[in-house]
Amino acid sequence: MAKSFIDSFLEQVTLSGQVSPPVGIFLLKNWCNYKDTIGIEENVPHNETRRVLRADELPIFLGKPEEREEWEKRNDILPELAVTEQEITAD
Repeated sequence: MAKSFIDSFLEQVTLSGQVSPPVGIFLLKNWCNYKDTIGIEENVPHNETRRVLRADELPIFLGKPEEREEWEKRNDILPELAVTEQEITAD
């Protein structure tokens, strides 16, 4: 309980400006386990089109791979990418 009181006190005096910001940040990092983090987010819009499968289409995904490939060709779905020779030799 005393530790959380000290942490809260340090936060308040740092945010209110009663302590120099660099000093407050230093104390919060060392005593209260605060960390600097940088968040990297993609700013590219992600538009994915999905189609709901009918009940009669579901067995295709559980059956033979040839049937699934034929179904994907008929429905304009791109096949999964295969591993290339370059990737195999790079490993």
